[in-house]
Amino acid sequence: MPVTWILSANRVLATIYQSQGSGQEWTLVKSLEHPEGKLKNNEMTSDVGGRNNTASGQGSRPVVEWSTSPHEADLTHFAKIIEKELSDGRTHQKYDRLVLVALPEFLGKLRSCLDSRIQEKILVAISKDYSGLSPKELREKISSAILV
Repeated sequence: MPVTWILSANRVLATIYQSQGSGQEWTLVKSLEHPEGKLKNNEMTSDVGGRNNTASGQGSRPVVEWSTSPHEADLTHFAKIIEKELSDGRTHQKYDRLVLVALPEFLGKLRSCLDSRIQEKILVAISKDYSGLSPKELREKISSAILV
């Protein structure tokens, strides 16, 4: 019977469960907390840098402009932490299949961080935030999409 890892994540919490097969209880593999995910852009930066006058002398603009927002960079950072856990599990052959259940805005970020070997293990990706649910409740919510 293939071993399935089920990842339930949002920008603050990621939980990995393991299923040994249909009808079996899920066991907790790992829980990762990322409280920084609750912060807003203005809470992630300081006032350092200030503003500069424009060349025309009309108004001002920020001294520093980001190519990605601090919030976006933080999401990428958390996605890479999760990717490392999934990669370690794959390397040590701890799972055969992977189910991703994540907040829609985070699912795309997470998938973009996963290498092709992990991507091959993905059985299904569900774009929902079920991270606050118990394993039993989560299993009930996703059972129509997957049998694990």
